[in-house]
Amino acid sequence: MTAKGVPGKVPAQGRASPRLHSPAVLAKVAPRFLKRGPWLANATFLINRTLVVAGTSWTVSVGLHIHSNTKALRQESVRLDATITFMPPPGLPDTVQRRLARVGFYRLITKTVKGWGYSGKWIWQKELGRYACFEKNLDSTRAVLVEADRLEGEDFGALVSAFATL
Repeated sequence: MTAKGVPGKVPAQGRASPRLHSPAVLAKVAPRFLKRGPWLANATFLINRTLVVAGTSWTVSVGLHIHSNTKALRQESVRLDATITFMPPPGLPDTVQRRLARVGFYRLITKTVKGWGYSGKWIWQKELGRYACFEKNLDSTRAVLVEADRLEGEDFGALVSAFATL
């Protein structure tokens, strides 16, 4: 049975129908929610890339975010920002993380991304190891589009290429 109780094939749990990933779906439903009403809208646009660091596959996730402010119930107000997250592979050994720290990997990433106007830091968490989340506030829709173009063209692989085979 489907979610509506109609006989039919149910998609595997955790896997959305490919039709739901289409920007056309957003374009179809957005007008309904953009009408004045109690809905607070948030949108995130992500690009995930895989990088080779110390012979392991890391994920760099770049995102552009549109958040409704709490004031949005009283007036139209949004916060715009961009994020860059560097995630190690699950179970990256401590020895590899220490080696990356010793050769300056974490410092290079931090210095480079902060040079692009982002703030943030590397965080250690037992389940994830050392990962980073950097954020940049954007002041206009034009700034969002400029940052999108910049992030789409950024060669993160070149940034970490010196650390690919440590």
